[in-house]
Amino acid sequence: MLTALLLAAFPSGIAGIAIWCIIVAAVVAIAFIACRAMGVPIPDWVIQVFWVCVIAIVCVAAIKFLILNV
Repeated sequence: MLTALLLAAFPSGIAGIAIWCIIVAAVVAIAFIACRAMGVPIPDWVIQVFWVCVIAIVCVAAIKFLILNV
């Protein structure tokens, strides 16, 4: 039920994807900040995997944008 409410709260399409990307990035950023503030070391490979995921999300969004506007 929560998922249905969240999906109904955001527009579909590229705007919805952009909003979800921002929300996910904000949650991950808060987790990183909290871990560093508590003295928990974050391995380098985790940061690299995070950036690969960010780049993949941006590329998928760009492809969807191009496909929808052609």
